[in-house]
Amino acid sequence: MSNPVLVCALRRINAFEVLADTLELLTQHREELSKSGSALQRVMALTPEMTFRQAVLFFTEKDFVTNAEYRPATKYLPPPRKKSRAEAEKSQRCREESLFTYLQTGAQILCTVLLIKPGAWSHRLARILQKIGLEKFTVVAMKHVHLEPDIALGLLSSEVKQDPAVLEAHCTYLTSGTSLVLCLQRPNAVKKLIDLLGPEDPKVAQALDPFLWRAQYGISTVQNGFYGSKSYQIAVRDMKLFFPEGLCCAECQTLEEEEIYNLKRDPIVGLEINKQRKIIKHESGERLNLLGSGQPCDLDRPLSDNLCQTTCLVLPGIILRGSDPPYVELLDQLIGKDFTMTGVRLTVLDAPQAHCISEILSRAKCSVAAK
Repeated sequence: MSNPVLVCALRRINAFEVLADTLELLTQHREELSKSGSALQRVMALTPEMTFRQAVLFFTEKDFVTNAEYRPATKYLPPPRKKSRAEAEKSQRCREESLFTYLQTGAQILCTVLLIKPGAWSHRLARILQKIGLEKFTVVAMKHVHLEPDIALGLLSSEVKQDPAVLEAHCTYLTSGTSLVLCLQRPNAVKKLIDLLGPEDPKVAQALDPFLWRAQYGISTVQNGFYGSKSYQIAVRDMKLFFPEGLCCAECQTLEEEEIYNLKRDPIVGLEINKQRKIIKHESGERLNLLGSGQPCDLDRPLSDNLCQTTCLVLPGIILRGSDPPYVELLDQLIGKDFTMTGVRLTVLDAPQAHCISEILSRAKCSVAAK
């Protein structure tokens, strides 16, 4: 009561441990400088429960949560969910409970989109996937795409679009070959990915931190290796653009509100079409995959027009999981043996689709046990 007190509500990862260590170091420093040896007097909450008991004495929910207009990280997070009148009245009655919930809430699990540009992914995929895993991202969707000019244009920033020559260079590069697009999930995913990628210019990224992804894989401001969704709303747009069929086992709570859903079955695998497929000789001598009608297949179908040196590898989910998933090492070995990735998809099979594929495998092995 002898003097004013300062009450601070602080938030970060491992908040209690970091604050205790910081105050301890500050106290020791002050004691070394002060002849009187007076310690820094403070009252620090040591648990979420104690924090709650202190916070409700000094703050209302409105005071405690900073106005969104003054939060620089807001664009990386979902907008507040609109509450009904009944929910608003209940929230008012239960202010302390909602404040306690806020104090206990950790970083929100979100999804974002990473596009690995042409030339940067085909022989570096395993290394990039390893980096993604080390940063605690989970891949919940993956496919390789050949960008159309209008889609490539939509990925470029307003600054790039101001210079016609630069705009043309970006569009030409993005449409020059296939890109690999991934949907990644983790706490605070949007902001985390932007921080890992670094500045658009690889030279600036190199000077800032040589371990930034664009510093390691970028060549120029045009061929900088990666595109990442720059905000939460852009991430939602990109997910709908590249994965309209849905994601694979995503756990982000806001996806359903954004009308983005998880796959229930593979949207391409058609069991009826599979029964009609056969391989015949073309006039040129190449072996082509055709439908039973004898007509060349539609290029939009998931059939390669030349299977002579192309093979397909289906990896079950059991080896895709874990802190160090085995498939990354497998891909690294295959790429080391000069395999080129010409098609990549992460998908979900329903029971009929899985049964069809298992029949093919068991027929090849002539074993009921294999099926």
